[in-house]
Amino acid sequence: MISDKIAQSFSRAAKHYEQSTPIHHLIAQKLCTLLPKKVSSILELGCGTGLLTQELRNKYPESVITAIDIAPKMIEQCNLSFEKNPRTHFVLCSAESYTYHEQVDLIVSSNAFHWFSDHGKIAQSALTSGRCFAVAIPVQGLFQEFYDAYESVTGESLSVVDLWHEEECEERFRHLGLRMENVLYEKRSLYMTNPWDVLRFIHGIGVAPSLKSPLLPRRLNKIVEQMPVTPYGIPVSYPIFYGVSKQV
Repeated sequence: MISDKIAQSFSRAAKHYEQSTPIHHLIAQKLCTLLPKKVSSILELGCGTGLLTQELRNKYPESVITAIDIAPKMIEQCNLSFEKNPRTHFVLCSAESYTYHEQVDLIVSSNAFHWFSDHGKIAQSALTSGRCFAVAIPVQGLFQEFYDAYESVTGESLSVVDLWHEEECEERFRHLGLRMENVLYEKRSLYMTNPWDVLRFIHGIGVAPSLKSPLLPRRLNKIVEQMPVTPYGIPVSYPIFYGVSKQV
């Protein structure tokens, strides 16, 4: 099953995930600035190693947080990283199969919604069980410089997950019944020294693509020649859509 492969991939990345992806921490911080000032109960979908969980804990010190993730090692890492707190609970579970026992003030997800297999089911749960729904998701253009260079050299397309276009995100959520009232689009860029660093980053955050052909040094050199270079290094685009629906 695809969900099993996703769980395995992110479990493998759990130990070094936070060191590999400081940008996810910045995205979690930005998402928190868009959230309501006061909430008492939170459900976080796809918590990973707890980057957003910690930001939520800081913003809402008195709230009860339930954070779920499909990857066992991610949940293990959360339990190791967080001090025992009676208001913070980590649950090994997929977003689609989670059982809502009561209504919560906030359902939130950062860098995970695009991995969920049934957006309609999750949206329906949000509509019936949450008062506010908030999300940060990467959109088309993610890793684009590397993907373009890879395809130009190998003739093979390279992608890890279907992403929405920036322009269609609001309409997509509206179709799911979630009208985003607080919307922000942000294009961030990472700068890598060489393509090996790009691949290490992609693998390090658990989204490693399946390569049909090995990336030998000669081929990597050709990829480098096709990629834009700046004084800061090789740019890797990381565009993000933020949305908050307060009419759930």
